Amino acid sequence: RGVFDSQAMSNIVNAFAQQQIRDEALFEALAVAICATPPLSFTPQAISTILNGYVRLNLADEVLFTFMSEATLVQAPSCFTAQSAALIVNAFVRAQLAPPPPLLRYLAAVVDKLQPRDFSGQAIATLVNSYTRAFVLEEGGIIEPLAVRLLEKMAIVTKHRSEVLDIQAIAVLANG
Repeated sequence: RGVFDSQAMSNIVNAFAQQQIRDEALFEALAVAICATPPLSFTPQAISTILNGYVRLNLADEVLFTFMSEATLVQAPSCFTAQSAALIVNAFVRAQLAPPPPLLRYLAAVVDKLQPRDFSGQAIATLVNSYTRAFVLEEGGIIEPLAVRLLEKMAIVTKHRSEVLDIQAIAVLANG
């Protein structure tokens, strides 16, 4: 019997999710294998891919999401991109699971330290939308300071790159 590493499991989840193959037995077995894997063996990209694959197939598993939250918290801040942070929070929101407050605080701190050049309009839109929705799910949480900083970074990004937000990013913000 072979052993899959975190990247292989991430690739399997992603491949099945992209093809919309909803094999519940396979995804239950993958969740067990994922949760038995050392958290430090995951990358933020693998975490976001796994979470979003489960969400895409409407198979969000609370135990798996809790484990992936814990795996996120042990990742070095330098390993994150704005996109991977955005997609992790967004997966919880799309699964209608309230992201754990430590996860929200950690990723907010990670994102806050990124430079404006590290952001795409899409990543900013997803972050603002996801954090806004996460705090609605949490009831009573506040996100205004982070949202303001992200929007300021968006203004800097678009000014320095002479870009405007793409249509998809505007739609994400509008639907928030």
